[in-house]
Amino acid sequence: MAKQISSSLTLFWRIAFPTIWVSFFSVFTLAVYLTDLPYYGGIPRSVMLISIPLFLIVGLVFFFTTILKIKRIDMDEEFIYATNYLKTYRYPWHNIKKIDIKERAVFSTGSIYLIKEGVSGKKIVFLLSKSRWRDLLAINAYKLEDYIK
Repeated sequence: MAKQISSSLTLFWRIAFPTIWVSFFSVFTLAVYLTDLPYYGGIPRSVMLISIPLFLIVGLVFFFTTILKIKRIDMDEEFIYATNYLKTYRYPWHNIKKIDIKERAVFSTGSIYLIKEGVSGKKIVFLLSKSRWRDLLAINAYKLEDYIK
């Protein structure tokens, strides 16, 4: 049975947050273009017509280069499963080069480096669940010590 090592917040950060953010700022951008007010909260219309779409585009680029790259990770004795919540890909343990963990105060992240390039490239990034990770290390599940560098 596969064990999840990524944080349960992965679903929120990968799906919910970008959807809500893009929806809000897309509607806000549309509202600015459809109304004919001289000022928006003290900001001139000409500034808003440039800054709001620019802010939306910068946000989209940020999401595509960072947040939308994180995956949910599950492991069992034979495979590591990486999902983007639309498709799940499995990678055999012999294709795993190393697992790099960066524990931080707020968000801990992990990176799985592959020997042979997969659908996501040679690196799979995920949000780490510290408690699940510690539990797996404590029992030396899947011989994780061999992959941690």
